[in-house]
Amino acid sequence: MIHKLPAELLSDIFLICLHSIGIYKLGPTFLPFILVQVCSRWRHCALACPRLWSTVALVCHRLGRPSDLRKPLLTPSRQIPNLTEHLSRCVARAQHVPVSITFATNYPHKSIPEDCFEKWRVCMPRCEALSFSGCDWMLQQICRVPVELLLLRRLSLEMDFTLERKCILFEHLMAPQLQSLSLGVPSISDRTRIARGKVTHLALLKYMIFDFSCAAFLQGFQSLRSLKFRMEHHDAEEAQLYPEKWMISLPHLEELSASFCDGGYYAFLSCIHTPRLRSLNVLADCESRPIISYLLPMLDRTGCQLERLELDRGGVLHDATELKALLSALPAILHLRIVGWVPFWAVDGFKDVLSQLILSGTTPLAPAMKELSLQAGVLPKRHGKVLDGTAREILNSRRGELDAGSIYVVEQRERSTEWRLTEGEIVTLHRCED
Repeated sequence: MIHKLPAELLSDIFLICLHSIGIYKLGPTFLPFILVQVCSRWRHCALACPRLWSTVALVCHRLGRPSDLRKPLLTPSRQIPNLTEHLSRCVARAQHVPVSITFATNYPHKSIPEDCFEKWRVCMPRCEALSFSGCDWMLQQICRVPVELLLLRRLSLEMDFTLERKCILFEHLMAPQLQSLSLGVPSISDRTRIARGKVTHLALLKYMIFDFSCAAFLQGFQSLRSLKFRMEHHDAEEAQLYPEKWMISLPHLEELSASFCDGGYYAFLSCIHTPRLRSLNVLADCESRPIISYLLPMLDRTGCQLERLELDRGGVLHDATELKALLSALPAILHLRIVGWVPFWAVDGFKDVLSQLILSGTTPLAPAMKELSLQAGVLPKRHGKVLDGTAREILNSRRGELDAGSIYVVEQRERSTEWRLTEGEIVTLHRCED
């Protein structure tokens, strides 16, 4: 039956199958090359569908798994030229459609023939999305001469190099229309020449060093609307001594998702200025310094009105005063999620924290909240029952406003209790793995 389908519908089925695989790999097992070998009609439909060839990948790993889609690759001298030939075919068969190209390799330096770099460089100006994964020397080889990418909208990098030297990105790469940038590098040079003026989405995937070079790099993204990053090391003393030098002003930023370890949030929250911020997600190790003491000054300084706040290990689950101050500063909050640990000695404090969320009085906290999620652990054994009345009172008081509500506590020996608001009813769930 499928052979009798119209060519347009058959092409759509091909595209759905291509994207359902999730991993694109050039070579004999790449789906479009399989389709052209089935029959003459499928070959005609595949060749007549430029979008089918517009998402391609050059995967050059020395080790592979023995399966149809991931066969062990041949030696570089045989396999890489073969992949290069397939890359050229895909770009040609995509016709006028902009292409998305992924380069991935774990080969050591100088293992790829020079003529391959020349052919790859010719294909790159057709790219609207470009991804590099592997050694930084590969990118340097391709971009050692000026490469102009007028169509490029999305760029992703995951480079391997030592922390001792900074990566000066794209000295010869020109992408004036770049809108989305994803970097998996441990450090950034402020001397990078990449055009940042139109970038609206930035993701820094690996743990990075937050130093002055990083601050200067971020400052260049004046059109940024979404920022995601992970930071490990920091220079908090330098930032506190010269805050005006380190200040990062992102006037259009609306979404910020940050993951810190080693206390990197001290300097960052003191330097960031985001007046339009609406969504904030912070994961931080705050055992010594509660993040609230840095978050409140940032909210006051920027004047932003958060609608969504997520704090993981935020250090606010045993101090009712801190939570009250936080919610008082967020009158427009719609979505609140807090995950943290409660010390054994602070169970009463956690109960006071919960009481702040009861919707009552003439000036209730967060009256417009639509989603509430609290997760706390580890409480002393049997304290889940002590909190039952308070948890139910919270959900009951907000029954008419909340679309979703959950309060989850973990006790010793993997005992847990969850109070959940489901379709207007409060449900209590107990779990025990003794």
